[in-house]
Amino acid sequence: MTPPVTVLFSGYDSPEGPAFDQDGNLYFVNWLSSSIVRLTPDGAASEFFNTGGIPAGLAFHRDGSLYVADEGDDIHSVLRIADGEATILVNEYEGQSLNGANDLVFDNDGVLYFSDPWRSSAENPVGGFYRLFPDGRLERIDHGLAFPNGVALSADGAAVYLAETYHNRILRYPIEVDGVIGARKDFALLPGGDGPDGMA
Repeated sequence: MTPPVTVLFSGYDSPEGPAFDQDGNLYFVNWLSSSIVRLTPDGAASEFFNTGGIPAGLAFHRDGSLYVADEGDDIHSVLRIADGEATILVNEYEGQSLNGANDLVFDNDGVLYFSDPWRSSAENPVGGFYRLFPDGRLERIDHGLAFPNGVALSADGAAVYLAETYHNRILRYPIEVDGVIGARKDFALLPGGDGPDGMA
């Protein structure tokens, strides 16, 4: 039986990237206005922060700070918001600008996995997939992707999943006991539609 769908808010033209903080507030982006919105448990919504770019995905660090995947022209990747201030954490890889991050997720050790799809497509598969370690080291997991999008980790931490929108598939990357990422495999091929986006 399908559970009922409840409307939590309305009036936004581009809501995406929901994430909850430790107090039960729901945050989401309205990317056409560069806005991050906070919805409190009593239903009040207000702008929490404006990145000036194209925010897409949100994830809370265990220290309470908010990490944002942003696809803007000046911010190409991940920024951190804490105490009302935003800091760009990573914007390039090996001296080259990243495309623009879309989605992100933390593992239990504080390692941040994020997709980097902006301006990639089936005809121009330049999208990347990365992980950012707590010490600031950035590792490229994969590249040559046709709009890598949503990112999710398995409950046991043994694999990370990536939605590749324009190939209409979900990719699975095993995470070995020593932390090394194994070779990707097709986890699911999806019929029809525009391709997968966010996942949880």
